[in-house]
Amino acid sequence: MTLAEELKTYLDKSGESMRSLSLRAGLYEKAVSNILRTPGCRPSHASLVALSAATNLDLTSHLAERPITYSDLVQRLKNAGDRRLAKRVEWLCEKAGWCPEIEFVDADRARSFLDSNTNARHGLTAGSYSTYKSEALKAIDAHRPRRRARGVSDISGIHRAIYDTAKDAELPQWVLGLLAPFLVYLHDQDLAPCDASQEVLIAYFQHRVATTGKAEKQCREHTKEVASQLRKLAADERFTSFRIAAPEHPFENAKDKFGVDDTLLAPLLDEFDNQIAPWSRGDTSRDGMSYDEFVALLDREDAETEEADGDIAFLDKKARFRAQKAKRHAGRTRKKKEHSEAAKQRMAQMGFLVGDARWNDNTLANRRGMVVSVAKALHVSYGVVPETMVELTDPEFLEEALDFLHEINKGEETSRYLETVAKSMRKIARDFVVRSAADLDKIDALVATYQTNHKGIAPRNKRKLRQFDDVRIQQFIDMADKLVADINGRLNGRKTPRKVSQEQAQLPIEVGRDIMAALAHAILLDRAPRSANVVGARLDWVTFLNGKARITVPAVEVKMRGDGDDDLVIPLSAHTSALLRKYLDKVRPACLAPGDELNPYLFPTQDHSGASNGRPYSSILSRVVRLVARYVGVTVNPHLYRHLIGWIWLKEDIDNLPKVQKLLGHKSIQTTIDYYAEIDESLAIESWQGHIESKRTAGKPKPNRKAA
Repeated sequence: MTLAEELKTYLDKSGESMRSLSLRAGLYEKAVSNILRTPGCRPSHASLVALSAATNLDLTSHLAERPITYSDLVQRLKNAGDRRLAKRVEWLCEKAGWCPEIEFVDADRARSFLDSNTNARHGLTAGSYSTYKSEALKAIDAHRPRRRARGVSDISGIHRAIYDTAKDAELPQWVLGLLAPFLVYLHDQDLAPCDASQEVLIAYFQHRVATTGKAEKQCREHTKEVASQLRKLAADERFTSFRIAAPEHPFENAKDKFGVDDTLLAPLLDEFDNQIAPWSRGDTSRDGMSYDEFVALLDREDAETEEADGDIAFLDKKARFRAQKAKRHAGRTRKKKEHSEAAKQRMAQMGFLVGDARWNDNTLANRRGMVVSVAKALHVSYGVVPETMVELTDPEFLEEALDFLHEINKGEETSRYLETVAKSMRKIARDFVVRSAADLDKIDALVATYQTNHKGIAPRNKRKLRQFDDVRIQQFIDMADKLVADINGRLNGRKTPRKVSQEQAQLPIEVGRDIMAALAHAILLDRAPRSANVVGARLDWVTFLNGKARITVPAVEVKMRGDGDDDLVIPLSAHTSALLRKYLDKVRPACLAPGDELNPYLFPTQDHSGASNGRPYSSILSRVVRLVARYVGVTVNPHLYRHLIGWIWLKEDIDNLPKVQKLLGHKSIQTTIDYYAEIDESLAIESWQGHIESKRTAGKPKPNRKAA
């Protein structure tokens, strides 16, 4: 029941007038009338508290009502049977380029857009445009929310007290402005200041993205600064009584390319922190023997040697000395000493790192980050979560993870990053895991693959691309259509498949995810964008014009571009546009997690626990890869799409090289040449042989001549 409905029910039962209730609550005489008669009116917290006291009702629960989106408005109009107005709202969103699922209803903005346009621009007569405009605004005015944002004047209790204390303490105005929306959020979510954990900060960040219209980067920086100010307040004695939590911000310091929570890697990182870290410093052996235990072992071995041919009295004295020494050093870490070469060899045999082989703190931190990157790459590309270093250093796992990292880190300039990662993983594989010689040979080959003098596509990927003959290329191109046809056939329970548009909104979850994967495949095939831009595609990047869609990726989200550069425009074919339209209308709503209706991403998270609401479906391309293996018979990784599309076009005509450069967005044609110069020498050979055949004169059949 809405606030207006609850007040109307009270007035009907009590017989009291709106004016009387307003005055009895200490408000201006039209306060209740405005709530009942002004659609979207949202009174302040103080007004609701006063009305609650006057009616003995808890009306403050209506404070958290969120504004409606255009998608909500369209659904309300359809439910009310007013499909004509619903179509006018859909028309407005299409012409304005607004994404109805995440764009909040804003009458002023809608009116401004319609006033600044003309009928000719939209292919309508003056009379029709006037009608469309009038009906669209009529639909919006009947349901628009009030524009005033909730602020600290709408809250009370401990959250308001914190703000007032900060104001009395004369904190800078920008700090007050930073804290105010966060305190309002805590108040509305019924969270105490001591509950402000990293999970709460993530939820607040998602709330900001969904409701403020600001870019994700701005919301992330805002949330980081909130965390910083919370820590300062927690340490300030003027705020001690409020028991304010002091969480670190929940974001990685570096750009997160994976969208994978570190908690997923908990077993692996536990092994790294509790076994590899002390081993790398020389504190323990790879089997867990401590340095002190090793020294004691050496002492025992020395004693046994001395007993064989030593003076008994002296040996007895030395035994007492060693006992006292052990007692003295008990319970404390013994400083490492220089050992003889024989002792060092013994340490190495026992699984200790010795001398320069030990890692310093900086190396340890860097290699931990590399382990995280390799593990996340493996998870994102194949859905595999390595739980031990034995699993992570498996040559086959390493090969795929490094290949994934190679593609997402590949730029115009060469980098030693992948070479360093490969060498670091080899050290762990050799010295800690102790993999077999055969495995180490395979890892050595990976190290060689990613050396900085390597240009273009990795040899293993060239081998995969060569598996795509004409038959497989056709299967690859047709995969999305074949997949959707198979899905519709299963849903309809008959061999003749129906169109996607006839599907029911409530889809089996796995079916919905397969359709998402089919659409992702089609987008990759149309323009070959980078994987990160497909996974991170947002609804407000999508626009439709005359039935054809385009995805406009902001320049700051595109690799090797920044502020001032052109955005990346991904125009979709009519075929893919139709699939996208059906997906948005029928499939995506059924794939949303509970409570995730405002998810801004084209492919929303499929974690239905609620923990990832507001995030993208980070492993969607892993699903695409599995489907390619099923329908085409070749195991690829998502980033191979770009190479494959370029190769398919070059296979058609090697003179397409400049077109491939533009398609893939390479700034320099030299980059394209580096990628494809050695992709398949048969392309050049076939082209040359065709040229030779065209020039050949001898041996050609002579043209028929008619008798004179």
